[in-house]
Amino acid sequence: MISAAGSPKRSAMSAAGSPKRSSTAVSPRGHSVSGSPTRRPYEGRVSSLPPTHHATAPNSPPHRRALPVRTPRVDGKEFFRQARSRLSYEQFSAFLANIKELNAHRQSREETLQKADEIFGSDNKDLYLAFDGLLSRHLPQ
Repeated sequence: MISAAGSPKRSAMSAAGSPKRSSTAVSPRGHSVSGSPTRRPYEGRVSSLPPTHHATAPNSPPHRRALPVRTPRVDGKEFFRQARSRLSYEQFSAFLANIKELNAHRQSREETLQKADEIFGSDNKDLYLAFDGLLSRHLPQ
């Protein structure tokens, strides 16, 4: 709708064609007529864009931060499920014997990791890294 002055005029119509009325009038500054501030729909929301997209100019490439390489954090149960399903019976038995030696204090953390690396082999480097992460969280170095 256009007013006599040529500026758009806002008007809400209900389904029946009559104007809708809201219970609280809101000023252009976001305050209700009573003086208390009203919440705008965009206030207090966190953007879903990554931080690299917020401060870049439209034609500049996004800034990329180098993130440290981290092993995925798995809990002990999930790690053992993965190890059991991916290792052969002999490899998994040797791995369990390796952990028993560590728990009995007959070998160090470093020796345990070295033997685990040999048991897992190059095909299961992710298991080795997950095991290293578990030991790091649960055993002092």
